[in-house]
Formats: sequence, structure tokens, C-alpha cells
Amino acid sequence: MIAAPHILTPTHDTQYNLSTVLITWDPPILFSEIGIPTGDPYDPYRFTLEEAQDITYEIEYTDNYQSTDTNWYTLKRRIPFTDTSYSWKVGKMIKSSSVRIRMRTKHLGDEIESDWSISEQFSINVFDLIAPAIINPVPNMLYADFILVILDETLTRNTYHQKVRYTLEYSSEKQSVIWTTIAVNLPVGQNIIRWNIESLPTSDDYILKLTAQNQSSCLEPPVSEPDQIARSYVYNISIQQSGLFIIDTLPPEAVLNISGNENVTNQINQVLNIFAEDETTEVKQIQIRECNATNDLSLGDLAGLGEAGEGERCPPLVLDGSIPFDRLISDTPIGNLSKIQWQLDATDSEGNPISAIKKLEALLSDVGGNNSLQENVQIFLSVFDAGTVTINDFLIRIEQRDKVVFGEGGERTISTAVFEVLYLGTSTGQLWVLEPFSRLIYSLAGAAGINKLHEFNGVIYIFSYDEETSIGKAYRHDVSEATELNVFTGTLTRVNASAEYNNFLYAGMENGELWRFDGSAFVLIQTFDSPISSLFGNNSYLYIGFRNSSVIDLYNGTSFTELEVE
Repeated sequence: MIAAPHILTPTHDTQYNLSTVLITWDPPILFSEIGIPTGDPYDPYRFTLEEAQDITYEIEYTDNYQSTDTNWYTLKRRIPFTDTSYSWKVGKMIKSSSVRIRMRTKHLGDEIESDWSISEQFSINVFDLIAPAIINPVPNMLYADFILVILDETLTRNTYHQKVRYTLEYSSEKQSVIWTTIAVNLPVGQNIIRWNIESLPTSDDYILKLTAQNQSSCLEPPVSEPDQIARSYVYNISIQQSGLFIIDTLPPEAVLNISGNENVTNQINQVLNIFAEDETTEVKQIQIRECNATNDLSLGDLAGLGEAGEGERCPPLVLDGSIPFDRLISDTPIGNLSKIQWQLDATDSEGNPISAIKKLEALLSDVGGNNSLQENVQIFLSVFDAGTVTINDFLIRIEQRDKVVFGEGGERTISTAVFEVLYLGTSTGQLWVLEPFSRLIYSLAGAAGINKLHEFNGVIYIFSYDEETSIGKAYRHDVSEATELNVFTGTLTRVNASAEYNNFLYAGMENGELWRFDGSAFVLIQTFDSPISSLFGNNSYLYIGFRNSSVIDLYNGTSFTELEVE
């Protein structure tokens, strides 16, 4: 048999935090002092120095020492017999107050092993948790309406291990207010919390309590209670209400923006930006829902324009206390701005992929109970691959369709209704229509892509551009085919903008050319030095904007006037 090394460090109750544990030991006497083996297989000194080259040490550890019922984990094997120390870099891997290591000697050639020698008990990453300091509010200061609770986490950082969560509570002895929760399970880093106090009775003895709780290590058995708790307090906070009441009759207002306000997307994941405000009091609740608006837009229901369809509509939006938390923003966000992630429903009830016009609705409620509904329409097309096809432009127009209803016994009823349908032009030269299902109408010849669609005098006009030849063309959409109207000579004749003015259609190009169309022919009326990026027409002028320029031109039908925009 052979002997195990004698462990010197770590010693009893030594604590190691976010550092390296130095393990040291005294080696056993493994060979004869005179270098001559005895030949006795049970003699611990039977090895020569040369034979001792095959002797190694093994180290194991446990983070929950339980005498005989202990799980041990391998730390290091095949440590040379000449070594007398090993550096164990623990980092945040372990958190325990009952850590031990054990070592044994092993001869690789004869596969002889010694018994284990066990170290004394020591601690790793067992911190004294420090709660954040509360910077605001401060004692003996008068507050009304709301308080921004501001925390200083400087002392808290690096005093916790896996997970710390905060809970904020308040109480008042004079007003018989028991401990009431403001926020729970706040993570480290969320150090500004809005505390609405407009409903609290006036008193000068409010106490704010912050409780920091540290959860146990992932290597330990899970526990329902935190292993450390630390608290911070602010006493004698004065809250005073004016005694006045507010008559709130105006509903809140909001701006709902979806993913940078792009109108067409094939991405399921969207970002919603909601800016909400209330003129009289404040926004108390924002509720979000998704509606498939394809039926709203394509099944008639246009007042005075024809028979409405029978398609299923979104039910009226009402406040629902049981709505899932991820679809409800409660309380007023700081700065009245909220940003949430939203995932569009990309399948129907049978799990098939769909393309649809999605409508996201936000129901806002203020303190007075007034509600307002905001909405934003997003065209979602799952039929296009984001990597190969780009939707360059779209337009929605009113068209008449025949609607067929099948009754009992196969009886058919045909009626005429007016619909809103969606046309789309793609980078591959395809013209699609959504009515409500996606349908390819045709593709333009060649490699040209559709970059602009415009409805003029009831007709859809298509502008295309070929990246290889740098030549643009104009087409008229004729039901099932495209009729070529004009080839724009020169280079960079891509139409960037189009607008109507004084009964003409105008097209602005990348090469700075401005073209006019009267319904039968295109005429070049001006060439500018910069690419035209935008066009807008009203009763007075055609406004012409240029890329990366603070100058716009105003056209009155005969002459151009340059205007500097500050």
C-alpha cells in the first residue's frame, strides 16, 4: 500500500471570495531513503526514485460536505509527485460555507491507490450581502404626486453571487398603513423606480424599506428561501396631498410606432414604441393586442361604397383584469415612453403560415377612467424570404370584387362589394396583390426590379429599375399584364419619389431628373445637380427635396424657386 499526502491548506474556516484557493500538501514518503527497494509489496518505502515517476496525486472537492453521504467532484488528476501545491481558480462557480477537498496518491503502473486524506472545512464566495443605499427620497422632505426612488448600488456590486432581487415597501404608523409593496423582484441595475403616491393620505412618518435577497448557488440544492437578506430604510418621509380634486374628462393620447414605422415586413418579431400622455392627470394603464385586419380592409365594410362582407371581425377591445402580463403595461413609465417586444402571429388556426395585414391596438386609460384606442397597421408577408426578396413599395386602393356565398344544398349567392386591396412591388420585378390571400399577378421582363408604385387617375403606374444597366422604365398596370410606356434614357434613372400636382404625375430620379406625365406621355422638365429624394404636391406648389441637402425647390407649374431650410 501507499500513503496519501497530508493537506496543509486550506485550513478551517478560511474564506475565499472571487479568488484563487491555494491547495498545499506534504508528500508521503514513497521510496527508500537509501534508494534500494525492499522487495516487500506491502512496504510503503518499496519504490526507487525512478519508479516514483509513475506516482501522481488526485484532488476532488465538494461544496456540501455531509460526512459519509457526500457528492465529490473531480478537480485535478495526474498531478506529478514532485508538486506540493495547486492553484484552484474558483471565480463565481461555487458558493458554499461547507467546502472541503480530498487527495490521494496513485501509482499509474501498478494501479495502486492510497486512502483519501480530507481537508478541514472552508468557505467560498460566502459574502455579507450589502443592500443598496437609498439616495432619494430623503427624510423630512415634502413630496406629492410621485417619488423617484433612486438607489446607489456601488456597495452592493460584487457582494452577491448568482442572483439578487430587490423589494420596495412603505408604511405609516400615523395613518395605519401596513407594509405595502411598491415593486418586487427588481434586478440589480434597475436603480430608478417610480413610486406613485397620489392616493396616499397625508402624513410625515412614512418609512421606505428596501429588501435585498440573495439566492443560493446553482450547485446547491434549490431552496425556496434566500440565503441572505439585507435591508435599507428611509424614515420620516413627508407626503402631503393638496386636498383638491381633479375633474378628468379628456382621454389620454398616444403615438404607437412599430419597428421604426416600416409599413411592410416579413419579420415576426417587432418592437413597439408607445409614447403616451394625458393632459389632465396621467396614463394609468396601457393594454396591447394584435388583430388580423385583413378582413377589415378586404371584406368591404366601406360606408356608402358597397355591401359589407361577413368576415370575422376583431371583438371590441375592453379592459380585462385577467389579460396575460406580457400584454399589459401597468403604471406610468418614466418619461411616458414604453418599448416592448411583440411577436406577430404568423399562422392560422390550423397552423398554416399566413400573410396578412396586422393591426396592433393600444388601449390607454387615465386616472379618471377615460379610455382611448390607438392603432397601427403593419403589412406582414410571410411568403417572402428576407434574404432574397425585398418589398420596395406598396399601395392600397379601392376595387370592386364579386363575393360568392355558399348556402345550404350548394346554393350560391353572388354579390358585388367594394374592397380595399393591397398591391406590392418587389426587388425581383414581381407585382403581388393581397386580397386577402397573397397572389402573384405577373413579373416584369428582364432583371429589373419594381421600385415605385403610384395610382394616378384611377390607374396603377409601375416604375422599374435595372441595376445592371442603370436604366429605368415606366409601365401601366393592365389587369394581368404590364404595358411599357417609357424608357428613361441615360444612367441612374431610378425613380426615388413620385407625387401629383396640378393634374400631372411627377417622378423624381436618382440622377436629378424631374419628369412629368399627363396620362399619355412622359416629358423631362428639369435636371438638378443632386438626386431627388422626395416629392410632395398641394394646391400651391410641387415641393422637391434632395438627398443630403437642406435646400428644397418649389415648382408652380412654370418656374422653380430655391428655398433654404434651416
